[in-house]
Amino acid sequence: MASCAAATDVSVNLELGNPQSLSVSATVSTQFNVGEMQICDGTCDYTKSIDSATQFTVKVAAVGDDLNANGFAVYFYETSDTNDCSEGWDCVKKLAITGGSANGCEQAGDTYCLTVESTDWTTKFLAGATDVWVSAKTNGGATDSNESVGAITVNSATSLVIDSSTATYSTAPNSTQNPILTDQANAYVYITHNGNIDLNLTTQGADFIKGGDTIDKANQKFSITGDYGGSAAIDGTAQNFLTVWGRGTYPTSSAQNLYFWLDCPSNTAAGDYTSTTAIEGVAS
Repeated sequence: MASCAAATDVSVNLELGNPQSLSVSATVSTQFNVGEMQICDGTCDYTKSIDSATQFTVKVAAVGDDLNANGFAVYFYETSDTNDCSEGWDCVKKLAITGGSANGCEQAGDTYCLTVESTDWTTKFLAGATDVWVSAKTNGGATDSNESVGAITVNSATSLVIDSSTATYSTAPNSTQNPILTDQANAYVYITHNGNIDLNLTTQGADFIKGGDTIDKANQKFSITGDYGGSAAIDGTAQNFLTVWGRGTYPTSSAQNLYFWLDCPSNTAAGDYTSTTAIEGVAS
């Protein structure tokens, strides 16, 4: 009789290699973009001619998943500069500008109205074409920006500031070189150039009158050097005393002293005489 051998278990050992780990990460970028911008001062347009020291609004399209509404920065600078210019009369940086409908710009959705207050817009900003650069950020720190070249044309400002609106002479008959006193202190008129272009300056005077008595205007002399010997006599017309006078260097305005003297004729009657002297600056 045949015998049956017992079944034998056969095992197969499979040896695996040492496993290696792989680090996997995924970055989901913020959907963020600063798009086109316009300038609004009643209505909106891509370019505007505006006066310095006036309020206006930058209308900007900004799309962001996590946009920081206080994270806008607006730069203004003359066309020859770049957006990384330093703060100055030809470069104004406004940081953390909040939005809100204003000056003809309606803020809604992804459109933001960034108002620049008149007190933030220096009167000394260079006249002519000005670039606008808007940047913004998200709460997560992402940033984007856009530039609108020549978005603003700044109009000329010929602003002057005179230190006093009244002045006096204290004089006696038959005397010369009596200095003018402004605010009873300075023997000159102090003029500050607050415009944004070169200026030509004139002065125009008139006779001194007391009832029926007159001191002829030619007895009043003026000079910017403080030298009576080189002074000119008032003749009643607009007389130039400073031409192509440039604005100052940030942050200081340009300033000029204008000296006046009064010669008193020997036959002048005593009393208080009045006159008016005009000082004007026009574009050179």
